[in-house]
Amino acid sequence: MIVKKKTVFTSIIFSVLLSACASPPGRPLGAAAPTPVVLATEADNAAIDAATQLIQQGKHLDAALIYSRMAAKALPPTKQELQLNAAQAMLKGGYVVQAQQLVLDIDTSTVTDRIRIRKLLLLTEIDLSRGNAERGLKILEKILSVGDDPELRLRYWSLKADAFALVGNNLESARARAQMLGLIDNFNDRANAQVALLKALTTLSDDTLLRVSPMASGDNIRTWMELALITRNYQRNSAELSKRVNTWREQNPQLGLIENVVESLLYRQKDKLDLPKRIALLLPFEGAFANVADAVRDGFLAAFYANKIENYTPEVRIYDTGKVPDQIWSTYLHAVQDGAQMVVGPLNKNAVNILAGGSNLDVPVIALNYTDSQTTTPKSNFFQFSLSPEDEAMQVAERAWLDQYQHPLILFPQGAWGERVQAAFVERWQQLGGSVLESIAYDPRNNDFSPAIRRVLNLDASQARRVELNQILNTKVEFTPRRRQDADFIFLAAFPRQARQISPQLRFHHAADLPVYSTSHVYSGSVDANLDKDMDELRFGDMPWVLPQPRPLVKLKNTIEALWPSNGQGYARFYALGVDAFNIIPHMNQLISIRTSSHDGETGQLYIDDANRIYRRISWVKFARGVPVALDQQN
Repeated sequence: MIVKKKTVFTSIIFSVLLSACASPPGRPLGAAAPTPVVLATEADNAAIDAATQLIQQGKHLDAALIYSRMAAKALPPTKQELQLNAAQAMLKGGYVVQAQQLVLDIDTSTVTDRIRIRKLLLLTEIDLSRGNAERGLKILEKILSVGDDPELRLRYWSLKADAFALVGNNLESARARAQMLGLIDNFNDRANAQVALLKALTTLSDDTLLRVSPMASGDNIRTWMELALITRNYQRNSAELSKRVNTWREQNPQLGLIENVVESLLYRQKDKLDLPKRIALLLPFEGAFANVADAVRDGFLAAFYANKIENYTPEVRIYDTGKVPDQIWSTYLHAVQDGAQMVVGPLNKNAVNILAGGSNLDVPVIALNYTDSQTTTPKSNFFQFSLSPEDEAMQVAERAWLDQYQHPLILFPQGAWGERVQAAFVERWQQLGGSVLESIAYDPRNNDFSPAIRRVLNLDASQARRVELNQILNTKVEFTPRRRQDADFIFLAAFPRQARQISPQLRFHHAADLPVYSTSHVYSGSVDANLDKDMDELRFGDMPWVLPQPRPLVKLKNTIEALWPSNGQGYARFYALGVDAFNIIPHMNQLISIRTSSHDGETGQLYIDDANRIYRRISWVKFARGVPVALDQQN
C-alpha cells in the first residue's frame, strides 16, 4: 500500500501545527561530568567514588541519590557542589523537571562565584535539553566572566556552541567551538571538537566562508574556514583532499589538526540520518496483533497528514509482515528495494529479535518493540520504541523513591505479565538501594481480593494473635485487626477491573493511609468518573495522549476517535504509538546528538538512550473524583 497526501483521507482536515526540525548541534563532550568533591571521611569519599562509577555505568538517578544524601549532611560550599552534582546526574538521566527543581532550590547567596556560575550553566543546559535555546542564551548573557577556571570556560563555550546551533546560527556556533579547542586536553574530545567545528562551518555558504572576519579576540575562525572550504571542494577527490589538508596542517601547526579528522567528518556526515523521502511501515495485519497494527497504522497516517514541516511531504508505503516472524527479513529487503529510506516496524517481538540479530541494516529501522537482548551496545541504524510495561514499573519505583518513600508492599496478578512487571519494579527498587517488605500475587479472575490483601498487610497474622489470645483467656476479646505498620506505600500492578475493586478493599482492610502507586494499566484510557471513583488518590503514570489535559494534538486525537469510535479508545495508546513513530523522525538527529534532549511526544517525553532505545518519560497523575488530574508540577 502506497500513501501520498493527495490520495488518502482527502476529506479529513487536520489543523495541527508541528514545530519545524532544528538543525542538530554536535556535542563533542557530552554532558558535563560532576565536579570532583573531596569529603572529610573515607566513607564519604567512597560514596562519592561509587556515584562516579554509577554515572559511568549509565545509572544516573542512583548517582544523584548518593549526591543528594551526601549534600544533606555537608556544609557550604561542599553542600552546593554536591547538590549541583545531583542535579547534573538527574539531567543526564533524563529527569529534566526534577533536575531543574533541584537547581532552583540551591542557595547560592553566600557561596563563591564559581558555584553561582555552575548553577547558571546547569540551568542553561536544562533549557537546551528542552529545545529552549533562546532562553539558554539569555542565561549565558548573565555570565560576564568565567574567570580562569578551565572546566567552567569549557562548559560555557560548549553550551554557547550548542545554543547557537539550536537556533540555526551555525557561524556563532563555530566561533564558540573555536574558543573551546584551546581548553581541551583529551585526545578523543579534541578530535570530536574539531569535527564539530568543521561540521558547523561546512553548513555555511561559500560566500560566508570567504567573507567572515575573525573576532577581535582572535579565534582562528578564518583559518578553520579555509579548511572547511577545502573539505567541501575536494570531498569527492580523496587524493587531492589529502594533499591540500596536509598543506593546510603544515601552514597552521599551532591549531593542532588531528590526523584523519577531515575523513572522520565526511564519514559522520554519511552516518547522519537524512530526512527520508520514502518511509516503509512494516506491521502484521493478520493474526493476534492485527488490531494493534491497525491502530498503529492509523495513528501513523493521521500524524503524516497532520505534518506541517515545510517542504517535507514523504511517501509512505505499508507492508504486511504476516503471521510468521521469519518473513521479516524478506519484507525489510523488499521495502529497501522499493526505495525506502526509513523503516518503521516491525511490531512483533520475535520479528524485532530477528531483525536486530541479523546483518547490518542499510536503511535505518525504528522497531516498535524491544528486543530480548539487554546489550547496551547499539546496533548501527537500529532503534527500538516500545510501550513497555517493565519501563513503566521501573518509573513507578523511581517516582516513589523521589517522593521519599522507603518500604513498599507489592500486589501483582498471577501470570507472566504480572511477574514481569513485579520483577522490573523490584529490580529497579533494589538498584536504588531499597528493599521490598512483601510481594503477594493475586488471582486476577477473582472479584474478592481480600485473601491477598490480608496476607500482604499481615492481617492474617493479626487475626491469628486474636485466636491465640481468646484461647489463652478462654473468652472472646474485642478486637480490631491491625495491619503492619512498617510499610509506607503499595505498588499495585493491575488492569482497570481489578484496580477498581482492589482500591476500596484496601481501604476496608485498614490501608486507607497507604499511598498506592501503579502503572498506566489501571486506567482504561478514557474518562469514566462513575467507574473510576473508587480509585481516588491512586497515583499512576500514563502517556499524555490519554490524559484529560490540554495537548497541542488534541484535535488530532478527537479526529481519530471520531473516525474509529470502536477502536479509538480501546487501542488509544497504540494510536499514540503510531503518531509518535512518525513525529519523532524529523527529530532523530537532535535526540542522537544530544542524549539529554527530548521530544514532547504523545506517548511521553521521548529520549534516545545510549543503547538507541527511544525511552519515554510518562506523566504523573492521580484519580480525583474518578478523573485523572496532575499529581503535581514535577510530572
